[in-house]
Amino acid sequence: RNDPLLSHLTRDLPQHRIESRLIPGSGRMMRSYKLKSEEKVNGGASLVVRIMLVRFESTTPQLSVVNPLALNITNNNALDETGGMGGGTSASSAARTSGIPTEDQLKKELAQHEAELARIKSITATSPHTHPNVLPHLQWFQSQLKPIRESPRSNIFIKPLYLLRPYMYTTLSDRIQSRPFLTLVEKSWIAYQILAALDTLHKSDVVHGHLTADNISLTSWNWVMVTDIACYQPVRIPDYDPSLFMRWFQERQDEGGAVGGTGGGGIGNVASIAGISGAAGGDGGGGARGGGALMRGEKRCYLAPERFYSQIFDNSAPQKKTKELTSKDDEEKDTEKKIMDDCEDKLTPAMDIFSVGCVLMELFLNGEGAMDLGDLMEYRRSNTMVPSLVQKLNKIESSSMRAACRHMLNLDPAKRLTAMEYIERLSTSPVRKGEKSGNVDGQKAVSDGSKGGNGAAGDAATTAPSAPIPPCFSSVLFPFMKRIRCEILSPDARIALVARHYSWILKETVGVEDSWGERYFARVLGPTVYKFEEKHGPSKKDVNSDEPGLPDDS
Repeated sequence: RNDPLLSHLTRDLPQHRIESRLIPGSGRMMRSYKLKSEEKVNGGASLVVRIMLVRFESTTPQLSVVNPLALNITNNNALDETGGMGGGTSASSAARTSGIPTEDQLKKELAQHEAELARIKSITATSPHTHPNVLPHLQWFQSQLKPIRESPRSNIFIKPLYLLRPYMYTTLSDRIQSRPFLTLVEKSWIAYQILAALDTLHKSDVVHGHLTADNISLTSWNWVMVTDIACYQPVRIPDYDPSLFMRWFQERQDEGGAVGGTGGGGIGNVASIAGISGAAGGDGGGGARGGGALMRGEKRCYLAPERFYSQIFDNSAPQKKTKELTSKDDEEKDTEKKIMDDCEDKLTPAMDIFSVGCVLMELFLNGEGAMDLGDLMEYRRSNTMVPSLVQKLNKIESSSMRAACRHMLNLDPAKRLTAMEYIERLSTSPVRKGEKSGNVDGQKAVSDGSKGGNGAAGDAATTAPSAPIPPCFSSVLFPFMKRIRCEILSPDARIALVARHYSWILKETVGVEDSWGERYFARVLGPTVYKFEEKHGPSKKDVNSDEPGLPDDS
């Protein structure tokens, strides 16, 4: 009841009802809540709001007379030790140097982030056919209330910022651990969509910045939506001080009550915030996990190693620790300096590729995280994969997927491929010499040299491993499901569309012909649906099929 975030949220969004606290959020600087709209126009719509408190030094005397003790800011842990938006701008650099930005610095930095959010929205939200697997923030604004004074005699003030997007059925992290568990084909289908989403984003000059299993949402029919594009989070992080990483990318360990996923989960934390014992709940597809346990994934690290910089390259760092780092070999320092210069204050697609490697490992290991911050620092320092990471990679059954994940986690960003290149290589399976392959000529499967990898081309066709991503995903399933996602919105129309193309889908995906089923759906749907789909649906050239017309009733 004394939480400053909830106090501002209920007053800034009076026509929305708070339904649940969503865990995890996005680091310690941000919280997420599920809202239910009570407006007449959008009544009943579910939204996710992400709230962050930023601190700034005011140049306007007596800006606010709010009593900070009444809001109990410190006891509620609403703020961390330092504030500011972060990010790779000059304003954020000044904020990190001085600790807290001034009001003018904050306004300048917020304007830059708002412009980037607007650019991302204009690219993704207005082109669902181009970005069918991306869900950007649709609205963002600052609190319209007066800022909160941090202490009675302080000139430091606090302001809430809000990011809103639609609520999704569940998250990938929740779905992995929910029954019925994902099959191998479903995991491959999800992996294909994640890579396809990154490919469209990167081609539009958009980098996600913090791809995790918690901001990849799923519908009830396993359609992937990449959410929470983190253009506002800092690009560069010091490796000698984990406080910035914890504030932006790691959750708190002292959250009470049950845990609910960002896409769908329990309501226990709302009760615990209000001082009531949290009860487990399952509002979405996430289900509930026991109260009092540490949050799943709170220590996991998905960030690329090049986003961390050593103290030797930080002029603002204390000099007393620099001696420990000057003992590095000149070659190691030059390599790190080159990588740091290449990605200075700018997110790159290679950073997303490293993150997606961690996500795919978690997907195919049934929820087991790839690495934490300590593992990444050791990997970065020794230039060799830590034993725990190697052991986890070896648990992935598919040799091609295992090799792809290993390749994505390369320390050198220049050696990582693009998302589309990984799709093409994972869609390639070894075949016997002289046999036809349904893949693009000249493509070469990613291999780690293990048995059954790319060197098995001379083996018998019966023993050759199949591709992790079947070719029918890109040629049949994805275009068809994209049409359901973007064009056919009525549930009845979607069912009719699937029934209309039942025979074609079955033949192209599993190679089975079902003439009886085709005749059955033809009688149920009638000639009108068939003729309408022939006129307005995809052409035979587009779907690359020899699907027959309306079958007879014989």
